[in-house]
Amino acid sequence: MRKYSKILVIIEPQQDSQLALERACEIARYTTSTEITAFLAIYDFSYDITSILSRNEQNDMKNAIVKTNEDWLKEELPKYAHEHCHLTPKVVWQRNIAEAILKEAENGAYDLIIKGSDTHSFLDNVLFTPLDWLLLRNAKIPVLIAKEHPWPEGGAILVALNPDENTLEQKLLNTSLIRTAQALALLIKGSIHLTSAVPPLVPVAVMEVPGFSTEVYSDAVLKNAKEKILLAANKYRIPTENCHIEEGVPDDVIPATATKLGACAVLIGNVCRKGWSAAIIGNTCEQIIDDVNCDLLVLRRD
Repeated sequence: MRKYSKILVIIEPQQDSQLALERACEIARYTTSTEITAFLAIYDFSYDITSILSRNEQNDMKNAIVKTNEDWLKEELPKYAHEHCHLTPKVVWQRNIAEAILKEAENGAYDLIIKGSDTHSFLDNVLFTPLDWLLLRNAKIPVLIAKEHPWPEGGAILVALNPDENTLEQKLLNTSLIRTAQALALLIKGSIHLTSAVPPLVPVAVMEVPGFSTEVYSDAVLKNAKEKILLAANKYRIPTENCHIEEGVPDDVIPATATKLGACAVLIGNVCRKGWSAAIIGNTCEQIIDDVNCDLLVLRRD
């Protein structure tokens, strides 16, 4: 994690507690002169049925709603501010909340987006696209999904790696994940742990080979993954005992490992699956949002 000098925090309208803002201010304590924009995109759907009003009356209605939310946000910010961060409120009128956030992130040259986590059902993935998933899929900068827990000094930071570095993009993503974790560990004096999930899948073609043993094959795949993760650990001086390679799917292995370690954050790369594959299958980072009991920091590389 490089120094995040500009953080975009997504504000939940009229909520008593702003988890994302708490996390941003907590990060700012470890750095200096951090600029935090408390961003609130609002839209009142009653505005759509105001066709009987004049244009001036419609504008007055919109401006009144924006002003009310601006006043509320300005009252909230002093509850979170401290000497190491500079908080700036920003309220925009926008029907498409995700579009408003992504546009602000790009135009404002931010280093990080922080959003409080939501809870999603299976139908959310199939029928709808929740806001945090839209941010994970489309944001060009890291996205931190914050959860209700502290970042204690000396906490564990779990990095989910893909041992199959078959492309330059995957190698660069793994490197970026570890370096981000190193910077975060330096800030909170924490420890870095690496994890990888090895799916217990056997290609149909090799199953038909005479004398083929699924157990031997699975053991060989698991051993190969462990060797690659240990090489990465050695390269970045991460203790061997901090490597956790398990057989299973990432959706199960990563949350279980995070719980076992009591991790304060999980770092994972986003492969940016889009279209129908994203709608039906989803991305690993999206699947584990509700299952990890700590913050999820997602780095993207197309």
